[in-house]
Amino acid sequence: MSKIRLYTDKHLDALREKQDPLADQAVNALVGQNKWVDVINGWTTIPETFPSDFPISLTSFFSFYTDSKYVYDPLVCKRAQTFFSKNGMAYLSMLSFYSLPYTYAFANGAQVLASSRRIIEDVGKRLAETGFFLMEVFQPGAFFEKEGVLLTVAKVRLIHAISRYFVLHFHPNWNSCWGRPVNQEDMLGTNLAFSLLVIRGMRKLGNSIDKKDVDALMGYWKMIGYYLGLEVEYWPEDAKESFLLEKTIRDRQMKGSMAGRLLIKSLMDHFEQQLNNPVVLPFMEDIMSYFIGTQAAKALGLKLLPTIPSSILSLILQSNSFNIGKRPANYKELRYFFESEGRKQFEGEISLQLPHVRGK
Repeated sequence: MSKIRLYTDKHLDALREKQDPLADQAVNALVGQNKWVDVINGWTTIPETFPSDFPISLTSFFSFYTDSKYVYDPLVCKRAQTFFSKNGMAYLSMLSFYSLPYTYAFANGAQVLASSRRIIEDVGKRLAETGFFLMEVFQPGAFFEKEGVLLTVAKVRLIHAISRYFVLHFHPNWNSCWGRPVNQEDMLGTNLAFSLLVIRGMRKLGNSIDKKDVDALMGYWKMIGYYLGLEVEYWPEDAKESFLLEKTIRDRQMKGSMAGRLLIKSLMDHFEQQLNNPVVLPFMEDIMSYFIGTQAAKALGLKLLPTIPSSILSLILQSNSFNIGKRPANYKELRYFFESEGRKQFEGEISLQLPHVRGK
């Protein structure tokens, strides 16, 4: 049955009031309990058994991953991972110049992002952690052979829940009209930004993407969304549904905000300081406007009529916020360059670590 019937204001309004109870209950057990945060951060994979005094809500949360009944097709996983192995550089470029700027144009969701000073003041590290997440979920064998990736996804899900906790308990002026922080509609939009919009961005550069690759990527992100706590019954199953869901959320949520403009300024400032391609750098605003389109550019206060020489467009896939200048031949080489650049920028290995959660 088509999911188009779900893509209405009534259903999406309801999703704005839904979050992720399983992860939220787990975070409640971490409040003021640095011991358990440190234990989880010390894991390399989700263990089969937990400490005898492990809180029940944390056991339930991690058991979701060890006992999951999600049915996936290994061939779909392999095809999506192979696509990333061949196009990882382009994927990271679209993340930098399209996906993230696009999400900033959604005013209500941007309020949560802007409430974290870390995203504003340490945008480079935040981008690197997002890149690390992509590297983990797209590594060959992830999910069907290498289950360590489930710990990475679980941590991201908990980080989202920690953001919700922070906003609900410490944001001084949260407006209920924005919806609940990190709600299901915003999570759907973010998942689309990391999948559908990446595909669109590559096509804007003239790349032809096989329909089987598109279907594999969208199916792969449905699985990732499931493990991130997304209500996947709303996830599109074909091109028509994908187009309509993205357009419906965009028409509902895309508008200007001070939060969005603060986020895009922080991102632009980061590029000016870190991007190692002096030919592309003067065209950064034009490049972002070109990808995100007039509606999003207007919401973020960017140029509405970008002018980009064709020679610059050809260089975009050789530029990204991770400064991987050479086009890698495969996943292994891409990961090597990514980790090497991370060590240079941050003087240590890039990883995902849960922060300590202070009480009220």
